[in-house]
Amino acid sequence: MTITRAHFVLYVRDQRASTEFYRRVLANDLTLDVPSRTEFAIMGGAILGLMPESGIARLLGGVVDPAAATPGATHDELYLLVYDPAISHARALAAVQRRR
Repeated sequence: MTITRAHFVLYVRDQRASTEFYRRVLANDLTLDVPSRTEFAIMGGAILGLMPESGIARLLGGVVDPAAATPGATHDELYLLVYDPAISHARALAAVQRRR
């Protein structure tokens, strides 16, 4: 079996704010933007998806309750390979400052 594309899905509290953050960091257009999911194509054919936390509760039938997680805690990791780490890092810092 050959994997032709990987999808990474992050469960987020605020889909709009997260979409804007990743749009600025990745300097990339959306490939999907619907109320239950946003997607970006990233290097190597991978897809970065953003799903509202409420969506995972519905999808898994309450098996996972994002509201029960410790506030501010993250339960995921994301590694992005980029051509110019310094530029991507600067865009990420600028996007964080913009949210404040």
